[in-house]
Amino acid sequence: MKRNKLIFKSFWKSHNFSLIGIFAFVAIVGAVSCSLFTVLHSTASYEKQEMHRGEFGDISFWLTNTTSENEKSELIKNISELGKVESLNIQNMIMANYEISHTESDSEGCFIVDDGRYKKSGIKADELGIGECFVPFSFSEIYENVEVGKNVDVIIGRNGLIKELKIAGFFEDPFMGSTMFGMKTILISQYDFEEMVEMVSESGFDALARDGILLHVKEKKSAAVKETLDFNKYLNENSDITKYTEDVHSTDTIVHFMLLLSNSFAAMFGTFALVLFLVTLFVLSHTVKTAIDEEKNHFGIYKELGYESRILSINFSLLFMIPVILGSIMGAFLSIPASSVILKSQNGTTSLFIPVDIPYMILILFLILIYVLFFAFVFFQSIRIKRISPLNAIRLNDNKNQIAAKSMIHKKGLLLWMALRQVESRKKDYFSTLIISILLVLFSTFVIRINAWLGPRGEGLMDAFNPTDMHLGVQSFGDETIEDFEEIINQYSQIKEHYVLGMPTLRLNGKDYTANVTNAADHFHIFEGKTCTEDNEIVITEFLMKDLGLKIGDKVKIGSRYTPGQDFVITGTYQCANDTGENFGMTKDGYLRIGRDNPALWCHHYFLQDENKKFEIMDALEQKFGSDVHVHENSWPGLYGILRSMKMLIVFMYVISGIFILISIVLSSKRIITEEKSDLNNYRLLGFSFESLRWSFVLRFLIVAIIGSVIALVTGALISDPLIDILMRSAGIAGFTSHPGLQMVFLPAVIIVLMFIFFAWLFGERIRNWR
Repeated sequence: MKRNKLIFKSFWKSHNFSLIGIFAFVAIVGAVSCSLFTVLHSTASYEKQEMHRGEFGDISFWLTNTTSENEKSELIKNISELGKVESLNIQNMIMANYEISHTESDSEGCFIVDDGRYKKSGIKADELGIGECFVPFSFSEIYENVEVGKNVDVIIGRNGLIKELKIAGFFEDPFMGSTMFGMKTILISQYDFEEMVEMVSESGFDALARDGILLHVKEKKSAAVKETLDFNKYLNENSDITKYTEDVHSTDTIVHFMLLLSNSFAAMFGTFALVLFLVTLFVLSHTVKTAIDEEKNHFGIYKELGYESRILSINFSLLFMIPVILGSIMGAFLSIPASSVILKSQNGTTSLFIPVDIPYMILILFLILIYVLFFAFVFFQSIRIKRISPLNAIRLNDNKNQIAAKSMIHKKGLLLWMALRQVESRKKDYFSTLIISILLVLFSTFVIRINAWLGPRGEGLMDAFNPTDMHLGVQSFGDETIEDFEEIINQYSQIKEHYVLGMPTLRLNGKDYTANVTNAADHFHIFEGKTCTEDNEIVITEFLMKDLGLKIGDKVKIGSRYTPGQDFVITGTYQCANDTGENFGMTKDGYLRIGRDNPALWCHHYFLQDENKKFEIMDALEQKFGSDVHVHENSWPGLYGILRSMKMLIVFMYVISGIFILISIVLSSKRIITEEKSDLNNYRLLGFSFESLRWSFVLRFLIVAIIGSVIALVTGALISDPLIDILMRSAGIAGFTSHPGLQMVFLPAVIIVLMFIFFAWLFGERIRNWR
C-alpha cells in the first residue's frame, strides 16, 4: 500500500496541471448537462402538475353562440352523459380584444371569472375587487411597462365601447400563459363578468366581444377509446358541440405550446452539451496518452524495481479518474443554482414560476455513464503500459525530443516557417486543438444558421408559422370598408397586392382543426404537389398528412358548425407551424361551400411598395379607426422572447467555448513549452527576441485553428440544414433552409480563431521564463 501511495504521489506531482484542467473540463460539462436535465424535468413535471391541479381535462373547447342558459345546460348534460366522458369542467368566459398602455393585443383575450384554480400574486386580498383583473406573468415580456395599477381596456363594441379594468396582480397560467400562445387568459370578478355580458347583450350587432364557455373534457382512460376512435372526433359525432365550437385544443397540444420555447432551446443546449462532452472525452484520452508517453522512462524504472504492469495501470487510471469524479460531482452541485437561474429567466416566457425539481435518478445515471465512458477511455490508453519494457523505455527517453521534421525553414516569413515546422514535428500535441476547433466552430455554425434563418425581426419564424406572407394586416370589426383602409394606406405607400385570410375552426374527417382560408392560395408555402385553386381542393401540412395516413390525391370530408362534411381533394402539402402543424389550407370559395361569410372573419393582407412605412400606416389606422380595427405586422408577441433567448444562447455558447479554449491552451502550452525549453534557449542565443518567439508560438495555434475552422465550415455547409430540419420538425416546422450571408458564415470561425490567438498569446508569456 505504501509503495502504491508513493507511485500515486509521483504521478500526481508530474501531471497536477493536466489533472486540474481535466477537473475543470468535467465540472463544466457536468454543470451544463445536469442543468439541462434538471430544467427539462422541472419544467415538464410542473406544467403537467399544474394542468392536472387546474382540472383542464384532456381536451378543451372554446364555445360561443350559446344563446341561452338552457342551451348551455342541455349541451353540457348531453356531453356529460356520453359513455367515454369521465368528467367536465366549465369556465364562463368572454372573448374580446383589449389594450394595455395604448398597445392593442395581438389576439383576443379570454376573460374568465377567478375561480381560485390559479396561483396569484400582487394583492393581499384573496378575491378580486370590482374593476380589477389579474394578468399572466408573460405580459411583462409582451407589453412594455406592465405593472400593478395599469389599465386593461376591454373592447366590448364598436364606436369605442370599452370596459376599463385595473391590473391588481399577476398569476401563473399553465393553460395559455406562454408567449407562444396568441390568446391569453385574464381573470376578472363575477360582478365585472356579469356587467360585461350585459354590455355585450345590449350592444347587439355592434358588439365585438362575445360570451361563451370554456369546456374542459376528461376522457375515461380505457384502452378501447385510444384504439378505436379519436376523442375529439367522438365528441363531435355524438353531441351538438360542433355548432358552438370556435376553437379546440387537446391537453397535449397545449402542453407542447407551453413548453415549445423551453424545449427548443433545451435541444440546442443539449447539442452544445454533447459537443462539450465529446471535447472533454477526447482531451482526456489525448492527455492520458501523452502522459503515458512522458512517463515511459519512469514506467520502465518502476518495472525494473519489480512493480507489476497491473499495479501501474490501476494507479495511473485512478489518477485521472479522481478529477473526473470530483469534477462531475462539482458540476452536479453547480447545476442546482444554475438551474434556478435558468428557470427564473423563463418566467416571462412560460408565465410560470417553476421550482427546481432535481431528477436524482436521471442525474445519478448520467454520472455513472460519465464514469463508465471516461474510465473506459482511460483504461484503454493505460493498456499501453503493459507493452513498455524497461530497457526500451530508457532508450526512448534519451531520444524522445529528437523528432525529425520534413518542413524546410526559409528566411522569408521565418516566424511562420518555424511555427509550421513545430506543428509538423509535434502533430500529436496540436491534434486536440484541431478537434476542439472543429467541434466548437461546427456547433457555432448550427446556431448562427438558425439565427440567420430567424432574421433580425424573426422573419424566418413568422414565415414558418404564418401560412402566407404580408407586410401589413388590417381586420375590421366595424363598418369600415376596404376603401377606408386603403385611402389612408395610399397616403404613405402604394399597395402592391391585397388579399384576405381567415382562420376558422373546421372539421376534417370529423376532427377539429384550424383552417387557413384565403382568396390568394398561390401565397401558400407549397412543399409538394400544387396549391389549391378550386372550391373542392385543400392543402395540408406534411405532419397532418402523416398523422391521418393521407396522401396527395385523397378525398377528405370537411365540415363546419353550420353544415355537415363535404368532399375535398388534397392537392399538396404546405408549411404552417400553427398548432404544431395540425392545420390545413383552402380557398375562400371552398370555405363558402361549408361556412358562412362574415366581414369580421377576414383579415386584409397588404404588400406595400415601401415596407418601411408600415409602422406609420399602423399608427395612422389606429388613430383614425381606434378599436374598430385590428392592425398588425407579420409578427406575434412570443417572437421577441425567442429572439432574446437566441441572443442569450449565442453569448452563452461563446463564453463556454472561450473557457474550453482557455483550458485547452493552458494544458497544451505548459507541456509544449516545457518540452521545448532547450530549443527556446537556443533560439534566444541566436538572437531571437522574446516577442518573436511568442508570436511564433501563437502562429502554431492560429494555423491549427484555421485548419479546424475550415473543416468545420465545409462540414457545416453540408450537414447543418438537414440536422436543424430534424430539430425544427418537433415544432411543426418542415423544410428548414438557411441562407446566411458570407459574414454570418465566417463569423463563428473568426471568433473561435481569435480566442485561440488571444489565449495562446496570453500564455506565450511563459516563454520569457526560459533563459
